[in-house]
Amino acid sequence: MQRTSSVAPGIKDSIRSVPIFVKLNQLQLHELAKATAHARFEDGEPIVQQGEPGDAMYIIERGGCVAEVEGVGVVKRFATGDCFGEASLLTREPRGASVLAEGSTSCLVLAADVVSPILEQCWGGQKELQRREELLKRVKLFAELTIGELRQLATQLERVEFETDGSAVFTEGTVGHEM
Repeated sequence: MQRTSSVAPGIKDSIRSVPIFVKLNQLQLHELAKATAHARFEDGEPIVQQGEPGDAMYIIERGGCVAEVEGVGVVKRFATGDCFGEASLLTREPRGASVLAEGSTSCLVLAADVVSPILEQCWGGQKELQRREELLKRVKLFAELTIGELRQLATQLERVEFETDGSAVFTEGTVGHEM
């Protein structure tokens, strides 16, 4: 792996494309972009190892990767624009799979020590995130999600308040875009 640190055009767009970063403000996005590193990997080179702590997440700039679980084999393929490693950052659990480069691959690398405080600011802290997860667990539709999937979904929740004046929250027969 070869690493360099720089802030280049397009990094903010790449970061913003990751669902857990959609709600970041411009200052938070800029802080992440400044702290982003670039890493290059050769074919078959391990990027993350199953069981290791999640100390960074990756956004693929060019190339591809394959995720493998010991005793199972390939469980997922990643291509340019995809990200991986964010679940481990969110849950603080060890990596659930090893990820290997397929061909020459370059990634943006976002370190946990930079990402975690920014996400904490964005969500209002760990307790708020846990409260959101508990709320989601009570929804039957989400009962089978893993803790990592719940945590990712919890990052997307947005508080909306409604007036108590009898105004409609939604109207029957209209297409719903939110839940």
